[in-house]
Amino acid sequence: MKEVAGRRGARVAKWLGDGVLLVGTKPGPVVATVAELTGRFESFAIDLRAGVCSGVALLFDGDDYIGRPVNLAARLCDEAGPGELLAHPSALDGVPDWVQTGSPRVVAVRGVGAIEGVCALRVAPDVQFPPEPNRESEL
Repeated sequence: MKEVAGRRGARVAKWLGDGVLLVGTKPGPVVATVAELTGRFESFAIDLRAGVCSGVALLFDGDDYIGRPVNLAARLCDEAGPGELLAHPSALDGVPDWVQTGSPRVVAVRGVGAIEGVCALRVAPDVQFPPEPNRESEL
């Protein structure tokens, strides 16, 4: 996870149980990180779900990010289906060309209401990711 985020220009900000909060200064690197991770996990029996949103968030008390984009990303993650990456319209700027953007739709989000323009993002079928690091050499 950290290797992919670092290579793509995002950062693992916090582990949240079986989830993770990724942050970046621009949406493109975060979208690229999440798209690669969902692409890599497609062949496993893991229901990886993701939500991305862009905007101003504040770093609070050293390790917590607070703000509307953080909440919207979490709620979109809640609404995503297995293997699905849902992107708020604010996060569509800088989507890599190897990521396919689905048709915009309205998503009803708990505590927020209807959000228009949400797109499902998916890795294009012909994309090859760099090999994963050999973990055995680290033991």
